[in-house]
This record gives sequence, C-alpha cells and structure tokens, in this order.
Amino acid sequence: MISAFLRLEGSPQLAGVVEAEGNHLRFRTRTDMTEEELGRLEVGEIEIDGASERVLLVSTQSSREGGYTAELTLHRPGPSPGAGPSGTKAGTATPGKRPTAG
Repeated sequence: MISAFLRLEGSPQLAGVVEAEGNHLRFRTRTDMTEEELGRLEVGEIEIDGASERVLLVSTQSSREGGYTAELTLHRPGPSPGAGPSGTKAGTATPGKRPTAG
C-alpha cells in the first residue's frame, strides 16, 4: 500500500493508504465522518506520489482493519475508446458547448 491524499468535493482532505486494482482504488483512512456522510460524496481527486488524478467514489465501508476507520472504493475514469486528447469522443457534445466534428 502507498500513502495518498484524497480530496472529495464537499469534504476535508483525507490522508491514508491506497491499493490499486486496475481502474479501481481501495483507499483506507482514519476519519470522524460517518459512512452516511461519506456516501453523499461523489467526485474528487487523489494524490499518489505527487501525481493527482480525478476519481469517482463507488462505495464506502466502515473498517477497523489496521487501525483505519473507513475503506473507500474509488474508480479512476480513463478516456473511453476513440477519445480525443481532451478525453471526449470525437463527434460528441459537452453540455453548453458546441458539438465537435468527427
């Protein structure tokens, strides 16, 4: 496991350890937030070894393993097949923006 910092929108920064499993991450932390409070959060950023990336919260679980109080499962959304440099598929529109030519 590697040390990491997680900042979910609407919550304080959490320090903990992370384990990667493909596009999913298992993040363990000590926090006073309840499982219900954590479950209301959806999107954030994780910093691992100085590199930050966007993550989506998939699930939360109370844990007492190794002294940690919460285990969060996170998903790293990667660009979909056929995505352009911005991560959007050619020929698709983003709300509020003009469609791009494919």
